[in-house]
Amino acid sequence: MEKTKAYRVEKFFPPRCPACEHPFRSHNDFSIWAGNSGRSFEQAKIEQTKRFPELFKMINEGGSTNKFEIDFLICLHCNNVTMRIDYAVRQVLTLEEAEWLITKENYTCWSQVGAYDEP
Repeated sequence: MEKTKAYRVEKFFPPRCPACEHPFRSHNDFSIWAGNSGRSFEQAKIEQTKRFPELFKMINEGGSTNKFEIDFLICLHCNNVTMRIDYAVRQVLTLEEAEWLITKENYTCWSQVGAYDEP
């Protein structure tokens, strides 16, 4: 299997932090927030699923489904926590295409991912 560089481009709301107005343009601007449980990220997500059953559905003790493509972000500029709603995702092969989607199609941010050829 050969790995090719690709880009995941996301469109979500809000596109900027509601507290400090800093745009969520890259993963240097935000991180996924799971809660302040002081435990592992996995355990924090389980607790979040139990706390917000209208958003998540437990499928077993170690996993859940996200009914509405909703999660929580923490702004890495001011530490504000906010709910994020994903409503579009594209994968493209060039950074130029990713930047074009952000500039012309109002996508929020991109991240580098890997695409694999089938054998």
